[in-house]
Amino acid sequence: MVISDNNSQLSCLISIDPNSVNSWADRNNLRFTGYTELASKEEVYGLIKEHINKVNEALESELKIKT
Repeated sequence: MVISDNNSQLSCLISIDPNSVNSWADRNNLRFTGYTELASKEEVYGLIKEHINKVNEALESELKIKT
């Protein structure tokens, strides 16, 4: 979701699907005890960053998501 309050900067809210990230973690042998722990793992941040980079490839510079 993209949010703005009439200024020149946009904010992007990213929500991860628990089922998808759980499946991804299982396939990648990533151990966790709960969703909060899983969501805070560096590997999950890396996965999200990969997806952001892929989306950014199709966007003009001023529209790119900055991380």
